[in-house]
Amino acid sequence: MHSLYNIGIFLYGFALRLAAPFVSKAKLWTEGRKDVISSVKKWRANQQGRVIWVHCASLGEFEQGRPIIEFIKSNYPDIRILLTFFSPSGYEIRKNYAQADYICYLPLDTPSLSRQFVHAARPSASIFVKYEYWANYFFQLKKEHIPLFIVSGIFRENQRFFCSQKAFWSSVFSSVDHFFLQNKNSQLLLQRVSDRPATVCGDTRYDRVEAIAKDFHSIEQIEEFAGQANVLIGGSTYASEEKIIRELLDEHSNWKAIIAPHEIEESRLKEIEQLFGSMIVRFSQWNKESSNSARVMLIDNMGMLSRIYHYGHIALIGGGFGKGIHNTLEAAVYGMPLFFGPRYQKFDEAVQLIANGAAESADEMSGLQNRMTFTMKDLEKRKKMGASARIQVEDNLGSVAIIVKHLENQGILAR
Repeated sequence: MHSLYNIGIFLYGFALRLAAPFVSKAKLWTEGRKDVISSVKKWRANQQGRVIWVHCASLGEFEQGRPIIEFIKSNYPDIRILLTFFSPSGYEIRKNYAQADYICYLPLDTPSLSRQFVHAARPSASIFVKYEYWANYFFQLKKEHIPLFIVSGIFRENQRFFCSQKAFWSSVFSSVDHFFLQNKNSQLLLQRVSDRPATVCGDTRYDRVEAIAKDFHSIEQIEEFAGQANVLIGGSTYASEEKIIRELLDEHSNWKAIIAPHEIEESRLKEIEQLFGSMIVRFSQWNKESSNSARVMLIDNMGMLSRIYHYGHIALIGGGFGKGIHNTLEAAVYGMPLFFGPRYQKFDEAVQLIANGAAESADEMSGLQNRMTFTMKDLEKRKKMGASARIQVEDNLGSVAIIVKHLENQGILAR
């Protein structure tokens, strides 16, 4: 099975190199990995003391690893953080993140590259976030006696780990020193294939969004735009969600909307502007005097969404009609109703939000629009849903404290 895994990794890399001249993300993926190992080796040669390696697939996983990184940097300033990403969606947005000492792409998981990278980085410990199970890296870390921890891990019944490949993945999981899991079901699934220690401590993003909300700084343009109006926030939206927002604004003349699309390429921004016509203004072009008649603000930058939710009264989370919804907790922390399309089952926090009455979903766009229309007209319902969202956040705080306490007890974090 290991040989088949390596063949699959090789074919995956080969396919991305073939696609690179034609697909921008594939080009970023391949170009970004050139000379990574030599660059990491050169950086590491100038570092004294311990390095902790944190690996994230993309932006969402980064938000789960981030509170641990920031705890380490605040409390153990002599420890260096090496942060790696698998996807351009994470690296390109966070490549200048100040709390990490070195940031780069993770080389492809071949036996040779994994060995070279671990030797170049020489970490004292490694933290992989959520879904990232790279067999050759795990085997190499175990061979080098480098502690490996999984943070915010989550498992589902239909994953490859629990079917015909479970013997192979059992051997991979044997490299992990400790799993920190999001829920009890994940622990029960893990026990089918591994006897490695595991602690159910929840999702670190709850701590992350709570910290953002407590450290809120106002955004002048948003405050001027929102005024005293009710505001619908479209977070990480695609065309399907934007069409719903357009219909809702036509029905509710007393509401405004702020749209932060998932992609901010000029072609996407123009597409959204065409949909809303004269009622829309870009954030970068906002002028209180000339734009005060606008009912829609289009966010044309990245990184503001978690603060923008502060100004909302209801949120429509993007991705539910595509591959899967985006971050719901960034909105939930502010205590507002959440709505999204049908593809949310992989996200435990979203399942909980629906079960707790803080969120609603629908299979069809028209059904979701109807649910939102009813809620926009019903202030008491909005208050009740928002209160449930806030309670869920409060009830799930504390995972970071559990994780760092374990790392301290194991001597991974020590002055």
